Amino acid sequence: MGQRGLFITIEGGEGSGKSSLIKHLSCLFSERELPHIFTREPGGTPFAEEVRSLLLNSTKTKGVNPTSELLLFLAARLDHVEKSIEIALQDGTAVLCDRYVDSTVAYQGYGRGQDPEQVWELCTTIVPLLPDITFFLDVAPEIGIERLNKRQQNVRDRLESEEIEFHERVRTGFLALAKQCPERIVVVDASLPEEALAEVVRQKLKEFLCT
Repeated sequence: MGQRGLFITIEGGEGSGKSSLIKHLSCLFSERELPHIFTREPGGTPFAEEVRSLLLNSTKTKGVNPTSELLLFLAARLDHVEKSIEIALQDGTAVLCDRYVDSTVAYQGYGRGQDPEQVWELCTTIVPLLPDITFFLDVAPEIGIERLNKRQQNVRDRLESEEIEFHERVRTGFLALAKQCPERIVVVDASLPEEALAEVVRQKLKEFLCT
């Protein structure tokens, strides 16, 4: 069997620039002719994409129990990992994933007021696979939401529409995870210009690409 692919996750609050960064990283892999795929959470498989549509719909999931919400995220992740991520990694293909387990702990744990340790334990019990490296794009929620407003003209999904206090708790959660897992999570200042941010991440990632 060949070398296992690298599993990279990009985390951050709303408007932190995850999508733009992933495009830059995809270019880096393409320049080096390294096989890779881009995926996202929730999503990545037909079933998981259906769950995504449900979870981010403000009307269909209004008032949903936080534990029910958490279990839906995990159901989508299990399908995603089994049918997409793990297959790619075993084939030697790198996986660039927009959100993963850290988002679940930050949003459903810290954001929703559930016990973060219990959320982490449940997540890693159901889906033990962890990323090789995670880039957390840190930005103040006010800045992130302002970026969303400019880009989406105030059209937001259910999580983006939460009060600013919710997003502040989410940021606190991400920073707590980064402190707990410094060997895996790299904190990046997402207030940097797009090109500067991408260069910081590219330089760090080169260490993992054996250059």
